[in-house]
Amino acid sequence: MTEDIVASSSYLPMRDGTRLAVYVFRLATGRSSPVVWMHNRYHAGHPSTDQLRQWAAAHQWLRELASAEIAVGEISLDPWLVGLVRRGYGVVLVDARGTGASCGSRRGPFAPEEARDAAEVTAWLASRPWSSGAVGMFGRSYMGTSQYFAATEARALGAIFPEMPLFDLYDLVRPGGVFRHVFGRQWTDDVTLRDRGASVSPVQTDPEGALLEVARAEHAANLDSHDLFAPLRCRDSLDPVTGARLFLERSPSFWAADRRPATPVFLLAGWNDAFVRDALLWYHNSPGPRRLVIGPWAHTGSAGFDLLEQHAAWYDRWLAGVEPSGEEPPIYYYTVGADPGERWRCTEVWPPEEMVATPFHLRIGRSGSCRSINDGRLTLQAADSGEGADDYDVDPTTTTGTATRWANTAGGPFAYPDLASNDERALTYTTAPLTAALELTGHPIVRLWVSSTAPDVDVFAYLEEVAEDGRSLYVTEGVLRASHRALHTPPHEHLGLPYHRSYEEDLSPLPDHPVELVFDMHPISRRIAPGSRLRLAVTGADRDNALTVVPPGGARLRIHHEPGCPSRLILPVVGPSAAF
Repeated sequence: MTEDIVASSSYLPMRDGTRLAVYVFRLATGRSSPVVWMHNRYHAGHPSTDQLRQWAAAHQWLRELASAEIAVGEISLDPWLVGLVRRGYGVVLVDARGTGASCGSRRGPFAPEEARDAAEVTAWLASRPWSSGAVGMFGRSYMGTSQYFAATEARALGAIFPEMPLFDLYDLVRPGGVFRHVFGRQWTDDVTLRDRGASVSPVQTDPEGALLEVARAEHAANLDSHDLFAPLRCRDSLDPVTGARLFLERSPSFWAADRRPATPVFLLAGWNDAFVRDALLWYHNSPGPRRLVIGPWAHTGSAGFDLLEQHAAWYDRWLAGVEPSGEEPPIYYYTVGADPGERWRCTEVWPPEEMVATPFHLRIGRSGSCRSINDGRLTLQAADSGEGADDYDVDPTTTTGTATRWANTAGGPFAYPDLASNDERALTYTTAPLTAALELTGHPIVRLWVSSTAPDVDVFAYLEEVAEDGRSLYVTEGVLRASHRALHTPPHEHLGLPYHRSYEEDLSPLPDHPVELVFDMHPISRRIAPGSRLRLAVTGADRDNALTVVPPGGARLRIHHEPGCPSRLILPVVGPSAAF
């Protein structure tokens, strides 16, 4: 039954008078308790009937909730949060300024005002008579990322639990310097519709909705995030209105880098999420107690992960002072394709100590014309002195589809197609069939020696598993615009990966001789089945996901193999590599 939970909503004024809508859920016992809260960008309303049915099927204790409701206004708690309240925690949702029922407006994502708001909300929650003074945070995606800013500004935070969080804003919007304009447009359109607040109800202290109407009017001044970032081609580009370097000002990777919070952090990530590398960077740049779990999920998934039990254990330790029965390894990860019982692994370090960075060399096709019949080879043997180069005319129609990790991060579906037809329009390099299973765990690195008929070119690289039936299965990807190829020492722990600072002064057109492009792919842990082949597919466009402008006369990309230009793919091999 749910009668022991009370729910209320009200406005909390910030330092500048902006009122934020606050939704409180707690036990009606009168006892003080730890409080966890979410700085909500999306003002989530009631879960759908289908969502409730899925939750109920997943957990026996949730079944009664399929017909029950813990709500204030139209705001209701996810069932796992109801379970957290029942365990004695106060759970609070706060609409970020410029969203939901909160007043104010917003100049794009992760503005400094939000971090200052978070510090004030945290202090207010710690001072409530129903609070023990111990405060933590939770939330996924935007609400995961905002916890970093909150922890930096509100040192009173006792623990955070970011799911699928962002670490570097530039690497999301323009990875490798290439504009992910489709993601930006889809996400912006979604939040713009939400910010209009048509389905938002007044809080209890505003029964007539007068302040809600004020909030809706103020939301009209919210900036279009896509249009805000579209003209900023570099990491240090200036906002033409404020003069701020937005990518530096609004990324956890740069925000208060000299005073990173030591708040205990539990990070949840997925191999198919756009932010999986971000979670690993968060982990390695967090000076306090930390844990990381990486599962076989995209941005919107976490099947098999018990949100209630894992959150409760983390908060029990750091907010309620309950010592765990034993120490857990700091990193748990799932190996896709591994045998049952061997899929979940643990490690003290990342990448795992047993990983060996193994170079696979790009070799020209046996016919001597890789472009015409796509028979380029990927081998452990380096090219000989007789090999030359492969020419590829950039095809602007190449695409990985409309259900990618990028689409899913913007709220869309996740279902990569068979990439075989795309490979036919790409430059491909494929291994012989594997004679034994091969495990890859870590960060693939691409090292391509290139030249082009154009002064600049986008280079997309895809690692694929080619099944015995000929299907090309997406594994991971990386991208780099050639003009952004300059490497720099990173300003933070970067896992030894190549770092492209991508400042305006770093950009350089391609010369008339080969240059090396070095970039990483999204990390993976995957077992490749015997009989399958590995493939590196290289294109110059991803039509449905990234903005590539091909010159009117086209662009020819040349990948070199001659002496002194050893193009190769470095794979993170775990265990025996005698699979070829």
